[in-house]
Amino acid sequence: MILMRIVRKVKRTALLLLYLLIALFFFSSIGVTQTVLFQDDFEDGNASDWILESGWQVEDEGGNFVLSGSGHSFAKTGDKLWRNYRFKMKLKLIDNNSSVYVNYRVYDDCERYFINFYSEGLSLSKTAPCGTHTELVSVNVSYDSNKWYTIEVAGEEGTIKVYVDNILKIDYTDNDPLYAGSISFETHDNSHVHFDDVVVITDESISETKWVSTGGPLGGLGYDVRIHPTNKNIMFVTDNDAGVVRSDNAGETWYQTNSGISVKGGPTGDTINI
Repeated sequence: MILMRIVRKVKRTALLLLYLLIALFFFSSIGVTQTVLFQDDFEDGNASDWILESGWQVEDEGGNFVLSGSGHSFAKTGDKLWRNYRFKMKLKLIDNNSSVYVNYRVYDDCERYFINFYSEGLSLSKTAPCGTHTELVSVNVSYDSNKWYTIEVAGEEGTIKVYVDNILKIDYTDNDPLYAGSISFETHDNSHVHFDDVVVITDESISETKWVSTGGPLGGLGYDVRIHPTNKNIMFVTDNDAGVVRSDNAGETWYQTNSGISVKGGPTGDTINI
């Protein structure tokens, strides 16, 4: 009897391990869907998706087009609603006096994280609130001029990681994080820096929901909402230009109902101000 119990226990353990191995194989095979939010290799000879200040231009570097920045100025792009994403680019300091801020999660040209990349070091800092700059962590390293480096900044909620040539250099968790923002480059005085192969990727799903007109006011300026006291499917909304719109199906579709309203105005004389 004891031997039989031991055999059954061994079988159960073996079966459990088999299920675990199958589950691990299955989930490791699923993979993570990545979405490219932005990319630019500048091979079309322009930077039309960027806002470039004075000192920035696309240059032909021996048959390879690159984004070039010099002096204290910015090159900006992206969406301030970007949240958890990886910002990757190739970067080259033209001389040992050059330095650049790689700005991450920039919000309203004010709050941000910024990576200071220069020949004698690397650091992560934060601007928040506006005008207040705090260095969060620095690394004692050295980088050569006229050499391409691959820089990647990856944010997951409050954790910011910085990689140089695929090697993790900074891993910092902010207890009061900046959650979202766009990207930019900021070259400094007496600096000249080249950039190439910029890409922004996220593992988060991107909503494909689209707004669809259901017949409501064109301007969408609803000033008053009323629901029928006995029939909740009947709703009324007043609008600055369209007058009164009505829905008989709980807001799924709308139509104008301005019968009896004769006073109109506006520059074209046909708006109904309610």
